[in-house]
Amino acid sequence: MATTEIKASSSPAALSWARVCKECGQQHEGQDTHLYEYQDEVDDELVCHICLQPLIRPMDTPCGHTYCFHCLSNFLKEKDFCPVDRLRLQLHQCRPSSLLVRNLLDKLNVMCPHYAECQQQMQRCELQPHLHNRCPVFRRLREEAEKRKRPSWHELKGRKNDGESSGDDKHSAALSRNPSRDPSEPGLINPAYEEMDDDNTPQRSSLVAEANVVELFREEPEEDLGLRIVGGRDTPLGNIVIQEIIRDSITSRDGRLAPGDHILEVNDVSLASVPHARAITVLQQPALLRLTVMQEKGFKIRDQRSDQQPSTSTAPQ
Repeated sequence: MATTEIKASSSPAALSWARVCKECGQQHEGQDTHLYEYQDEVDDELVCHICLQPLIRPMDTPCGHTYCFHCLSNFLKEKDFCPVDRLRLQLHQCRPSSLLVRNLLDKLNVMCPHYAECQQQMQRCELQPHLHNRCPVFRRLREEAEKRKRPSWHELKGRKNDGESSGDDKHSAALSRNPSRDPSEPGLINPAYEEMDDDNTPQRSSLVAEANVVELFREEPEEDLGLRIVGGRDTPLGNIVIQEIIRDSITSRDGRLAPGDHILEVNDVSLASVPHARAITVLQQPALLRLTVMQEKGFKIRDQRSDQQPSTSTAPQ
C-alpha cells in the first residue's frame, strides 16, 4: 500500500483566487498536476511510478505500466523509453486506462483542501462540485475577487461627475437628431432596451420572466439530452438551472432552451426543492420529456423548422 503525503493547504488568508486551482482547490504549478489530500492509503496499483501519487488521467503503456498523463508526457519530452523497464516508448503508443481503473480512482476518498473550516470529506470526483457549490472558503475567495473587480461607489460617482458635461453635449446632440422623442419618456435610457430589428423579431429586452413548455424526444433511451444543470436543494443556488447546452445534442438542435433557463417541472414532476441528484434522475427518463421552464420574456426562439426538415430528436406534434 502506498502512503500519500500531500502538503496541507495554505491558510485561507494566504490563498489567491487567481492562483488557486478551480478543480482541486490547491495552489500548484501547471494545469494537470492536481493535488489531493487522501483520507486513506492507496493501493500501489493505482499509484503513478513517476510522481508516486494516485493516478490522474491514467495512461497505459504497451509494456503494461500506468502513469499520469502529465507525468508521462513530460518524461517523454526528454526520454524515449518507459521509466520502469526502459523499453522504447512514444506517447502516441499509449492509451487511456480502462473505465474500471478510472472509476476506482474517482472513488478515492479525499478531504476538502479547506478542511479546517469546511470539515467535509468526499470522493475525488465530487471535490470540484463541492468547491464550486458548497465550500464556504472557496465561495468567499470567489466573492472577494468579484468585489475587487467592481468599481467602488465613489469611483462611479467620480466618473459620473466627470462625464456630466460631455454627457449633456451628447444628450443635446441626440435630441437634435431625434426631435420626436420626449426626453422624459420612460425606458429610453434603460440599458436593457434594444431596438427591434427590421424583421420586428423580439430580442432579450426585458428582465421579466415567463413560463414556457418545451417538449424533447429521445429516439434512444440512453441518448444524452445535451443539458448540463446546476443547483438543487443541497446547493446554495437552490433552483435547477441550465448551465450549458452541448453542441449537436437533442437540446441544441431543438433550439428552444438556453443557459440560464430555470427548469420548474419535468413531466409534471416539480423540481422545486429537490436535491441535485434527484433532478438528474428525473431528466434521465426515456422517450418524451415535457419541460416547464422559466425564461426571460422576449427571448428569441431559434426556429430551425423554418429552414430545415423536422429532426427526429424533436417531440412529435
